[in-house]
Amino acid sequence: GRMRKNIRTANNLISGDITTALFRLALPVMGTSFIQMAYNMVDTIWIGRLGSSEVAAVGTAGFYMWLAFGFIVLAKIGAQVNVAQSIGKNDMTSASTYSAAGIQSAIIIGFLYTLLVYLFRYELIGFFNIDDSFVNEMAVRYLQVVVFAVFFAFINEVFSGIIIGSGNSEFPFKVNMVGLTTNIILDPLLIFGIGIVPALGARGAAIATLVSQVTVTLIYIIFTRRRNFEFLKTVSILDLNNTIAKEFMFEFEFPWEALPHISSAIYKIAATLSEDEYFFKEGDIWISKTAKVAESASITGPVIIGHQSEIRHCAYIRGNAIIGEGCVVGNSTEIKNVILFNK
Repeated sequence: GRMRKNIRTANNLISGDITTALFRLALPVMGTSFIQMAYNMVDTIWIGRLGSSEVAAVGTAGFYMWLAFGFIVLAKIGAQVNVAQSIGKNDMTSASTYSAAGIQSAIIIGFLYTLLVYLFRYELIGFFNIDDSFVNEMAVRYLQVVVFAVFFAFINEVFSGIIIGSGNSEFPFKVNMVGLTTNIILDPLLIFGIGIVPALGARGAAIATLVSQVTVTLIYIIFTRRRNFEFLKTVSILDLNNTIAKEFMFEFEFPWEALPHISSAIYKIAATLSEDEYFFKEGDIWISKTAKVAESASITGPVIIGHQSEIRHCAYIRGNAIIGEGCVVGNSTEIKNVILFNK
């Protein structure tokens, strides 16, 4: 389909004119980087009409937005490079794993950064030792709103990196352009007010940035779900023939959607298991007669342990687990809410 072409052949650097492909890939990336820089610049331009004190306030608080991008790079570059390498090797499973890990990292780091900056906003602004109390207060008001935009910026940058890593650098540029345009439109409306919308000054600029970043995040989510981002799909990244949960997994478009339902799946699958092949233990535990389970292993149901699998010394299975054929749960390993595919 069209999306498969975008992922696997867009800007292919190992065939055709490499120079042209590089320019096609690099120019939108450069444009996207400029757009991210432009958010604070646009705020400053509009705030400049209010006076020098407001500009000083926005510039002071803006430092912590620039600092945030240093942390964003940790998740973005890691995801982008590994997704690109995985797709280059046609390893869609790894591409999905790196994508999910990148987004999860962005959410965790973004949440922690946002929380810390919000909680210590007065101390962080006070670090600059600005004598003007008005500038200090204005900077705090701007920062306490714009820091929430930083959280979404973390997510957006990683989404952008993943899609660029797949060879499509034009789409992130277009999405971020929509975000910047939204910011440009909302800035004067919220800063100076119009009709029933009150003039919010510097805080209005922060709200405009927040709305813009949220808009970009929503577009990325819609793109991922509705444009068939194939290398994230269950049927694209997993060989469902290698698990007794095949029919269960087929119900979900993306693998992570199955996680809340593993328990109910275990009971349905257990009803089909042969008593000649599986032992049943109290606590809703089904163990293949060919599996090896150490006496010191701790197992909490519901659990299905497949043929030729091995649960080693002091392993912990905390429930909602399907252990595939030939799998090994190592010494002192702890797992729960998981489906291990056949070895």
